[in-house]
Amino acid sequence: MKKILIALGIIFIVIGMYPLLISTSKSTTKTLNEEKKVDIPIYDYKKEIENLRKQYNNDEIVAILEIPGVLKEPVTQAKDNNYYLTHDLYKKENKDGAIFLDYRINLNDYNKIIIYGHNNLNSVLPFRTLTYYSSKQYYEKHPKIFLYTLDGKKEFDIFSSYKENDNFDYVNLKDFNTTYEKHLNRLKNNSDYKTNIEINKDSKIIILQTCTYTNNKSDGFRLVIGKQI
Repeated sequence: MKKILIALGIIFIVIGMYPLLISTSKSTTKTLNEEKKVDIPIYDYKKEIENLRKQYNNDEIVAILEIPGVLKEPVTQAKDNNYYLTHDLYKKENKDGAIFLDYRINLNDYNKIIIYGHNNLNSVLPFRTLTYYSSKQYYEKHPKIFLYTLDGKKEFDIFSSYKENDNFDYVNLKDFNTTYEKHLNRLKNNSDYKTNIEINKDSKIIILQTCTYTNNKSDGFRLVIGKQI
């Protein structure tokens, strides 16, 4: 009889604690769900550009250029295409210059973005990596270009890369000596290798340009060209 009474007592205790156990379980579940709903901070492109402007005391920093894994650099834009050939991000005279956006381009209204940067034999500069795009294997490992601006992220799939030394029609923004679509097809067909990226008359593109060297002499420009997606 005594054992029966003890068993009944345990049952009553468990029944009495049941609402508390359910409440605790719901509270724990709610806490876990709330933790799952915590938003991951979004990369603030505008804030980073503003911070770079403060760091270098340079309001002509307009974007950040990235090729994932190999390059991430501020992009400047002056009133001409000469200044940042001989000035760095601090606006100090420097033969290595800075990476810069063509002065004619409005990042809010464009079909083509052109960005320039030095490459030389005496120092390792960021745009040297463009010369490695002569290799299809290198392209396959790094097929993307990102441009972060004050308005957000622009993403490009690389569709062409080649060395140019005599036809500089690629720098034209309007007068292509042909239609825009044929102009884009020429850029694609000149590539050192084929890619699977399709282009058409509505495609917006980015062109990255740097110097190339053969036998220690500058002999043209390496172009890396992407289509915005």
